[in-house]
Order: sequence, then C-alpha cells, then structure tokens
Amino acid sequence: MPNIDGITVLYRVFSCNLLCLFMCSADTDVYLVKDKNGNIIRDNFPARIRIVFENFINSIIHQVSDLMSLSKICIKPIMYLIYFKRLIRDAIGAFLIRNWKQTEKESVMSIEDVMLPEVFRIQEEGFENQGQNELIKYSKKLRKIFYVIKSQDQVVGYSTYYIRLIPSLKGFKKISVICSISVDKSFRRNGFGEKLLKESIQEMKLNKVSSILLYVSVNNTSAVKLYEKLGFRIIKETKNICGDKRCYEMELNLI
Repeated sequence: MPNIDGITVLYRVFSCNLLCLFMCSADTDVYLVKDKNGNIIRDNFPARIRIVFENFINSIIHQVSDLMSLSKICIKPIMYLIYFKRLIRDAIGAFLIRNWKQTEKESVMSIEDVMLPEVFRIQEEGFENQGQNELIKYSKKLRKIFYVIKSQDQVVGYSTYYIRLIPSLKGFKKISVICSISVDKSFRRNGFGEKLLKESIQEMKLNKVSSILLYVSVNNTSAVKLYEKLGFRIIKETKNICGDKRCYEMELNLI
C-alpha cells in the first residue's frame, strides 16, 4: 500500500486545482481585458484556461515527483491506481448506504468507536497479514454495514462489508462483499459466526442487495462448511486475495 500521507496530499492537490479550474471557468469577467472606460479590448479566456490547466498538471507532477523521491517509498504507478480505485469504490459504497434500513437484531449491532480495540484483538487472532487501517476506515465510512456480535456485553466477533455496483440487463445491481470476518478464538464453535452472518444477510436482503461475495482460504474447511450451510456456493478458486494462500470465491444469491 502506498504511503497514505503522500497519497492524501496528492489527492488534495488534485481536488484543489480542479476546484480552481471550475471556479475560474465559471467567472467569465476574470478573462476580459478592459480599457479605463470599461470597454472590452480582448477576451483572454483561452489563455487563462491554458494557464489553469498547466498549473493543474504541474502541481500533480511536482507532487508525484516529491513522493517518488522519498527514500522510504517504493511505489509503482499501479499502486496509485489501485488506491484511487478503492477510494472511488468506498465513496460509492458510502453513498449507497445513506438511507440504509436496519433490522432489529439480537446481540448483533453496528460498530461503535469504543468497540474497535476488541475488534483489533480478534482480527490479530484470526489473521496474520491484515492491518488495522482498513477496519478503521470502514468503521468511519461504512459504519452501518460493519457489524459486531456480543456475548454478555463483550465483543466476540465482527464482520465488515463494502458495497459494489455491477451493471446488469436491468440497470445496476448492488453486490456486497465481506471484507473481513472473524470470531474470538474462545467463542468459536458456539454459533456466533453463524448468527452474525444470518443477521447481516437479512439486513442485506432488506436493502435489496442482489448477492454477497466472500473469499476464504481453501484450507479453512470449517469456514467453508459454514458458508455452504448458509447457502453460499463456490464460484472459483483464486489467488492473491487471501494473502499468499489459495482461496475460494463464494457467492450467496439473495434475489
């Protein structure tokens, strides 16, 4: 993953220059050259637009150059594309859940900030290579579809989703993807994972989500059996999703 601070700066440079371009193009008087009597001598609009575009491009080039020159960063251009693709995906997801309908759930609820430390602990138990940044991001932007399950006021599991729009013959359909799911080791095989999934699946149905996707290691047979029990089916085997492990892509159709 690229250096987030650097990416943030680049994103802001891009946004600010784009805003400047929009504002300048909106005010036509900026480009008119007048004499002392107020008569228009010439219209500098094309030249002004050219200058704004040049500044826009140069700002981005300089920022990229600064980022690439930092010795602690080793970034390929594709990493920037991946980051911005995720940025757009998350922005669309946040828009889609603005009017998200929530069901009445027993012991399952949307995450709150005070629950994050327990979620981090459960994540570390279940996954070796997953960082906390993704969970922090989803807890802020996609809080309504970041679920936790409790047992006697203790967080014992979590699942977090994001939403994608997929074109279809009838327009676009909503597909949710389970980004991360895990249950406290001390509470496994007690039905908490199944209950967590069932409750969140019902809420996905209520909000007209077409299907749910997830990725699971081919060696995690207990998880695969649980997903199959809930109606998921294996679509294909894939790589480079579950770290270095081979994993199954599984899908549950809701419509």
